[in-house]
Amino acid sequence: MTNPKAGGWIGGAAVVAIIIALVAWFAAISPTLATASDTRAQTEAQTTQNALTKVKTEALKKQAANLDAIKGDLAAARLQIPTSHDEAEFQRELIAIASARSVTITSVAVSPSTPLVAAAAPAATPAPTATADASTSETAAAPAAAAGSTGLYSLATTINVVGSYQNVTAFLQDLQSGIQRLFLVTGLTGTSQSAADASGGKPRTVQGDLELVISGSMYVLTDAAAALAAPETATTPPVLPVPDPAKNPFLPLG
Repeated sequence: MTNPKAGGWIGGAAVVAIIIALVAWFAAISPTLATASDTRAQTEAQTTQNALTKVKTEALKKQAANLDAIKGDLAAARLQIPTSHDEAEFQRELIAIASARSVTITSVAVSPSTPLVAAAAPAATPAPTATADASTSETAAAPAAAAGSTGLYSLATTINVVGSYQNVTAFLQDLQSGIQRLFLVTGLTGTSQSAADASGGKPRTVQGDLELVISGSMYVLTDAAAALAAPETATTPPVLPVPDPAKNPFLPLG
């Protein structure tokens, strides 16, 4: 026969065991599993970050291997768009290609530098504001887009050359691809020449010769905060000797 008292003890022991298991779960096992889950997530994130860092490192290694070539490209770009006006070097290049193409440069005019700015994105136009009269509405004007300096300056340049048609067109080709400095041609004005003797700075011409006015721009890339114009050097006037008022300048020396 089953002892009813023993059954009660067994049931009570089972309930106590369940309570102990629940307390152990919430007090120790569950936090440990949560911590393990967080650690696993952090480990996976760090592994991914390490993989990305490795990819970036390999890319930097490849770039470092080509550093000399990149420096060479930069130096070539600096010749095309220098950091100063350097108009004298530009004039020398013009004279060289004019001599090679047997044309005469009658004039070269370089205008003051003009900064090129990057315009910011225009601000969104506000919605119309209703007035007391329902038939009209007032829309606030959008503020002007802010402009930021890029450090790039343009120098408008005009070059006049005279020569045969073939030689002048060859000079124009060299001007765009045969000199170191970048020159952007924006306009051409050609005038046919008649036979005439040299005068007014123009060479002797024959029927069919061409006078070409080339309009364009060359560029300077410098720090946006630095002024392109060479700073004016303050010159101190020389100190002139002051004659002795007690000495007669008309007396013979010695």
